[in-house]
Amino acid sequence: MRSAGYSIAAICLSLCLWCGASAQESKAVDGFIGRGIARISGGNIPEARQSALADAQRKVIIDAVNSMLPADTFAAYSSRILTRFAAKPERYLQSFKIVSENALPDQYQVTLQAAVQLDVVRQELVAMGLVKSAENKSVALLVMASETGLDSAPETFWWSVTAGTTLSEFPMQQALEAAFADKETRIVSPFEPSLKETFSSIGLNSDPAVEAICKLTVQTDARMVVLVKSSLKRVKDARLVSVQNVQCDITARLIDVRSHDIVASAVTCGLGMHVDEAAACREAIQKAARQLADQITERLYQQLRQVRDYVFKLRFNKSVSDADVRDCITAFKQVLSGLELVDVSTEDGKERWTARVTSPADDATALQKMFGSGVGGYITKITSVHDNVLELRVTPIKR
Repeated sequence: MRSAGYSIAAICLSLCLWCGASAQESKAVDGFIGRGIARISGGNIPEARQSALADAQRKVIIDAVNSMLPADTFAAYSSRILTRFAAKPERYLQSFKIVSENALPDQYQVTLQAAVQLDVVRQELVAMGLVKSAENKSVALLVMASETGLDSAPETFWWSVTAGTTLSEFPMQQALEAAFADKETRIVSPFEPSLKETFSSIGLNSDPAVEAICKLTVQTDARMVVLVKSSLKRVKDARLVSVQNVQCDITARLIDVRSHDIVASAVTCGLGMHVDEAAACREAIQKAARQLADQITERLYQQLRQVRDYVFKLRFNKSVSDADVRDCITAFKQVLSGLELVDVSTEDGKERWTARVTSPADDATALQKMFGSGVGGYITKITSVHDNVLELRVTPIKR
């Protein structure tokens, strides 16, 4: 199948400009949209149609790749991405339909709506070193998103007894899983294998009780659940009457499966603007999903971080006060991420102190390595490391 004279360089340039303009927002409610064009040479319309169809397929796949990568990564590796994915786009397509096609005097245009095998695309990106393997992701997350479309459409959610069985039927669920996966979170998919039967007991409730969710989720390897309610609504804009404006509102709770605690809550929204309302919807969904992932991910990792108790036995070269010791621990915190002071107490005068702290470090030896030659404002020397106890000699530097 010929590509109407496109070179890889030309395709790379046009697709980079097109993807930049779409800002990674062409993921449709039912798949991805690709708009292909081809020049009509010698009046050969059938050949131009085939070339435009191939161009649209390439753009669908490149847009799928674009949705999985940060913008700067996509831009930096665009040539490699085009070489890898544009040659045989059909291997990544699950299905597609022609939304529209048009023959102009000198070119043929085709618009596709396609479902992409995202797992195959992700495997390729892992092989290229652009995406980390899911096996390396430390947090297992189950997404439970209930979603309401425009025009007060019936609320849908995957654990409903009447819901569909494929991810593509739930655009917000799909967008959230992709957004959290981009944050190095391992997604426990309710569709592979299906968890619908396990969750059938809460299938009539779009906002089930936390206890019920945890009781069922503990049967999976998910440690956390993000419970989401989303809705789409039209927003009027008198200035841009020809542009469709759609807002996606999200409320979310992050639940620790083992403790049954709600460890974070979030409210966010995304605004989609496009001449086509369906495109505005998918833009709003994508923006809202990414903003939610940004808000929740750090709190998620903080919650799962294992905090351990340590004892710092500090010997200063002169008498210091309680406040001086606390200042010293504050300096330690600049190089020991996650270090928190529990309490301090003096030992035999004002030169020897014990500080009890917590840290996510694996052991005292790991803490020792973090110190290096010292911390800001102090010269420190570790004289002993045993179990969870570190003994240090500390000399404040005069300012």
